Amino acid sequence: MQEGTESHGVPGAVPVEALLDLVDAVGRERDTEGRLRALCDLAHRHLAAAGHRAETGVLLPGGDTEALRACHEGPAARKLQGFELRRGHGPAREVMARGHTLADIHLERPGKRWPGYTRLALGLGVHRVTAVPLGYGEHPRGALVVYSRQQHALGPHDLGLLQALAHATALGLAHHHQLGSAREQADRLQGALTSRIPIEQAKGALSERLDCTPDEAFTLLRLYARSHQKRLHEVCTDVLDGKLNEPPFQPSSPPSSSSPSLPSAEG
Repeated sequence: MQEGTESHGVPGAVPVEALLDLVDAVGRERDTEGRLRALCDLAHRHLAAAGHRAETGVLLPGGDTEALRACHEGPAARKLQGFELRRGHGPAREVMARGHTLADIHLERPGKRWPGYTRLALGLGVHRVTAVPLGYGEHPRGALVVYSRQQHALGPHDLGLLQALAHATALGLAHHHQLGSAREQADRLQGALTSRIPIEQAKGALSERLDCTPDEAFTLLRLYARSHQKRLHEVCTDVLDGKLNEPPFQPSSPPSSSSPSLPSAEG
């Protein structure tokens, strides 16, 4: 692989349990920061086991388009991430803008890619950087960056491993977001159902009490709530609790076959 080029390499072999841990949105209730820390830690440990002296970091857009969430594994990663956050340029920013992996950028070679970033990195003992998009689809949400303290490049297997870990994390983040949205929707539906139960119960009670249809009972409840500036749910609860047992919620005469007269909206 040519050094410093964009790469779409095929992921190498990665421990299945590590990928499942990153993808899992249910088994472990991690927040976003927890998932990013897990990615940093896994990437750092796998690179160290392969004999690489490197630090890792992740940048991810936060609540708005400018805010970024960062995590790191090592002091050089922390300082270089801080530079990207303040100055707005560097490998992570470039990957998030372009959507392609930057493989083994050799910082000691002359160039004008990120001059300020390069000076800081070399001063911290970082000779190469690799940045992998954190996301799937056309637009990456963030970037995993490897800060190498060694002269030799990462191998294809190492790069594939990083890509697989980043992709698994992106899937986990997406699933976590979708699960959270589904839970919120379920809570809203449950709230609507819980609110509807007293209404249906009050309709049934009034239709029996006043010898009218459920629709006529509902109209009576709705008009009463509107004319007294109360919530319909509150009126229904009061009817069921016996707090509203005077007309129009009690017949003024023994029930007959005729339906009760309904109050006007102004009444």
